[in-house]
Amino acid sequence: MKKPKFAVIGAGCGGQTFAGHLASEGYDVNLYNRSPEKLGNLNEEKKITLEGILNQEGKINTATTNLEESVQDRDIIMVVTTATGHEEISKNITPYLKDGQTIILNPGRTFGALEFLNNIYQQRPNLDVTVGEANTLLYATRVTEPGKVNVLGIKDEVSLSTLPNHKTQEVVDQLNEFYPSFKASENFLETSVGNIGAVFHPSIMLLNHDKIKNNEPFEFYTEGASEYVAGFMKEIDKERQQIAKKLGTTIPTLEEWLGSRYNIEQKELHLMLKENPAYQGIMAPTTMDHRYIFEDVPTGLVPLALTAKSLGIDTPYMDHLINYSSQLQNTNYWEKGRTLKKMGINKDYVTEQLGEIIHQNHYVGVS
Repeated sequence: MKKPKFAVIGAGCGGQTFAGHLASEGYDVNLYNRSPEKLGNLNEEKKITLEGILNQEGKINTATTNLEESVQDRDIIMVVTTATGHEEISKNITPYLKDGQTIILNPGRTFGALEFLNNIYQQRPNLDVTVGEANTLLYATRVTEPGKVNVLGIKDEVSLSTLPNHKTQEVVDQLNEFYPSFKASENFLETSVGNIGAVFHPSIMLLNHDKIKNNEPFEFYTEGASEYVAGFMKEIDKERQQIAKKLGTTIPTLEEWLGSRYNIEQKELHLMLKENPAYQGIMAPTTMDHRYIFEDVPTGLVPLALTAKSLGIDTPYMDHLINYSSQLQNTNYWEKGRTLKKMGINKDYVTEQLGEIIHQNHYVGVS
């Protein structure tokens, strides 16, 4: 089977890891970043070194700030940016896309694929592309300098869905040639409502606000997720489970997710987070102005809470985090975030329209 050609959009921690890992196994990879700073000398050297649990080196085809160049003749486009960039990327990339290409958001956060595809549809309604979303980033990884990555962990299982829905297994089969961790979800509701980052990241950040504000160093997951914080996250998980049930889908609990993704024993949530080998040594951010707030709240919690409200479900714990972060950042995340309108969904017909999209063979918006 001919190896697909990849474009990786975003040269942050995840993007450089995807690009380097794929290239090290002989895949043709283009790496794109909007600004040249994160690329460093990659355009000249074209080499990414993977350290940590991986000890490999990959030679990429190109590193560029030219979006059109990066996606030309690519089979699979891996978008590995903060989800707050998805709206802009979807609008900017659409003129350069070709029929048959697959775009995968790593991760999509909540309803990322739906927003992305809706933006493509608004510009080019007849374009035949597939947009997928992973429910989490495959790697736990950090860039030490441009072209050098420390890979701390690789998840055993990452759920993936696509729009149109019937393409999911085909895309997963293609990715499994190199990435066996990707598993097909029943539909995009599973990956979106199953967005774990929306639970973990803002909860640990906001409930450790004083520590971060006072510059007290601590390990984010192993120390930041105390028994109290874990209890708060379990309340948010109950709200997620209600949303999933109302939409007719199922998602794993936080404990089930950790057990399957990292192949660790299920026990009390705070103990699973504390003892997870992949989380050891990951330090907490030193500022509240961090993507765990400005990404995970507007593109993770906001669409979940707005969907819940349209379904008649109360979400006091989600609402608390959204309101608290809005106050801290002096930003109305309820308005700035990924709203139903941005996804092309009418708040009065959420269940019907989401169900309609699942069964479409080619995305045509909603009636």
